[in-house]
Amino acid sequence: IWLHKAAEKGHLKAQYNLGAAYYNGDGVPIDFVKAAKWFLKAAEQGDAEAQFFLAPMYGKGEGVQKDSAEAEKWLKNSAEKGYAKAQFAFALYIIQNGNAHDKTDAVKWLEKAAEQGNTESEYQLGFLYSDGKIVPQSHPIAAKWYRKAAEKSHVEAQFSLAECYKHGNGVPLDLAEAAKWYRMAAEHGDIKSQLLLGQMYAKGKGMPQDFIEAEKWLRKSAEQGQMEAQVAVGLMHLSGRGVKQDFNQAAKWLREAAKQGAAIAQFFLATMYANGQGVSKDLVESKKWLREAAEQGYADAQLNLGLIYAQGEIVPKDLEEAAKWILKAAKQGNRDAQYSIGSRYARGEGVSQNIIEAHAWLNIAELNEFKNAKSSREHLEKMMDEEQIADAMKRAKEILATIKK
Repeated sequence: IWLHKAAEKGHLKAQYNLGAAYYNGDGVPIDFVKAAKWFLKAAEQGDAEAQFFLAPMYGKGEGVQKDSAEAEKWLKNSAEKGYAKAQFAFALYIIQNGNAHDKTDAVKWLEKAAEQGNTESEYQLGFLYSDGKIVPQSHPIAAKWYRKAAEKSHVEAQFSLAECYKHGNGVPLDLAEAAKWYRMAAEHGDIKSQLLLGQMYAKGKGMPQDFIEAEKWLRKSAEQGQMEAQVAVGLMHLSGRGVKQDFNQAAKWLREAAKQGAAIAQFFLATMYANGQGVSKDLVESKKWLREAAEQGYADAQLNLGLIYAQGEIVPKDLEEAAKWILKAAKQGNRDAQYSIGSRYARGEGVSQNIIEAHAWLNIAELNEFKNAKSSREHLEKMMDEEQIADAMKRAKEILATIKK
């Protein structure tokens, strides 16, 4: 009651507080119309906070008719009165809605807010100077602003500062310092920092190698749905590298990553279904995941899928389909596939017999140190003349130029 009386008498802070009460439902029912009424009265008296809260109400049409011009006016008024939150918000408004010239003004507003210690503005300045699209790129200035925000526990700034130290952007390259800031962000639940910190522990970069710590941080990231972390945890438990081998855990995490589309997880999950590791043996399920990985271009999966079609145990035998997938893997540099497709061209198995193509692929497999490639190529040469051998060598060079590195 006393707040209403004070507001009615024109008491500025009472008008603001009454508007806030109606907006938040603090002691009164939520009423955006009444909230806007009292915010407007306080705003017209020059209250920066009321102007700041009134702006988005006009922007969204809460309690007032939607009016973007009014929203911008009140936000700018609040910013000009030195309200840091408004300065930050007005800067973002300019970046999102202004032209190229206006966007440089956004930096000025961010700097004004940052000078008052506004953490979000400090981080945003770091991003803009790192990005270099609105202001000239400057990694040292970016690192300076990231540090200010990071020291106030701004998680994204901690991650960004860690990245600066990891890559030597604006600060000396320092993996230990990078790990320190990744850890701070990771402890606040940052999924990317948990992943990268886990990877650093696994590789012993920036700290002594520690697989227990690696698995701990990778698991935290994996539990939040980070696909790469799920793959890493799965493969650690599959191989037993640094942790106790656990096929059940491996299958669990590889399945999670596979469902998200990780080709490497799909491939190893297929292998686990084929061998009955951590899951019931299921060759149909194995083929399903193998095809998923193969269709994404995972070379080992393409080779294995081709071999499944060649063997004809899980699916009807189809030598042409086999050759198709094996050739895809060969073109990606898989030496087993290169040898296999070379041999198939020599025999005309699933492809038209072609001694030139056979020699070329066997030659490439030999270059990639496949054990039997040399003897197979030499055996083939006994059936070729010099011109054919020369053509095959030329063809090998052409193929090599197209193989994915």
